[in-house]
Amino acid sequence: MVAFKYGPPLILGIGKNELIVASDVQAVVEQTREVIYLDDGEIVCVQGKNFQVYSSTGAKIKKEQVHVEWSAETASKAGYPHFMLKEIHEQPRAVAQALHPHVDMEKERLRFSPESKMSPVEVQKLLADTERVFIVGCGTSFYSGLVGEYMIERLARVPVECEIASELRYRYPVFPKILCWFPFLKAARRQTPWRPFVWRNRKALKF
Repeated sequence: MVAFKYGPPLILGIGKNELIVASDVQAVVEQTREVIYLDDGEIVCVQGKNFQVYSSTGAKIKKEQVHVEWSAETASKAGYPHFMLKEIHEQPRAVAQALHPHVDMEKERLRFSPESKMSPVEVQKLLADTERVFIVGCGTSFYSGLVGEYMIERLARVPVECEIASELRYRYPVFPKILCWFPFLKAARRQTPWRPFVWRNRKALKF
């Protein structure tokens, strides 16, 4: 089997005696939690229990294998008649889990990842000088971004624009010198075609 990634998500699930090509982790989590996320232009060739990933030029690539923390129960409807109702009831826990790695509730301050090249003071200054906020999302994430747009403009008095990720590839937006991005995308959708826009403005602060 030969699979090619361009645009929509593509993952390779690595099981004990099987390899699974799919577009979403939910499709493979019952069989395996070990996956490889392919980037745009990459090709995976699967033959029996063996596989090889190639670049668009045919060069062999060694991809990082990622362990998915989801369980089959998390990916299921958990007794609810449909996923939307399940997600509605899971919202308080989902928000708490999303914020926990980034917020120190005892000290009431943000946590910055070890990979960050900026100090908290530098980030605070850049945020204070921010001229515009750009929120990017797909589906429900886009609607969450709209809520963020109203809140940020009301509280921070900074102009905010919310955009659907799939439409951004057709735009040539005019960016100010300092810009904040808040992309709301699932892990499997990180490599959407609009992503290069993030790096075109090097003074932009991306969350």
